[in-house]
Amino acid sequence: MLRAIATPGHSPDHLCFFEEASGDLFCGDLVRRGGTVVIPASHGGSLRQYLASLQRMRTLAPRRLLPGHGPVIDDPVALIDEYIAHRQERERQILEAYLAGARTPEEIVDRVYEGLSESLRAAAADSVTAHLTKLREEGRL
Repeated sequence: MLRAIATPGHSPDHLCFFEEASGDLFCGDLVRRGGTVVIPASHGGSLRQYLASLQRMRTLAPRRLLPGHGPVIDDPVALIDEYIAHRQERERQILEAYLAGARTPEEIVDRVYEGLSESLRAAAADSVTAHLTKLREEGRL
């Protein structure tokens, strides 16, 4: 039997499905092997909710993650921990850029994402916006 679990963040209506008998967690777009997931602030993404959803997944201690894209993940807790650490480091970089005078998401992208392909700049700016929103919600900006 599958249990639906609300995991907003990547999108407001994102769900994961947990099969308790096998320990498999069908995680959709929450994580994937080989990169990170964009948190599209312009389409309802919320970094604060995303991090809470990662913690919720981690608490389930799944045996495997089955993402919507890419291979099956056999070390779910390690990957979730990598995602959380990545977001913490990115937040540090964004806050540092902001405190150094970068004020727009595009200016922050220029400082934080060196050598980024032009085709990825809009997605990076959207993700930076999600970070800035989280920092404002926490009273850190």
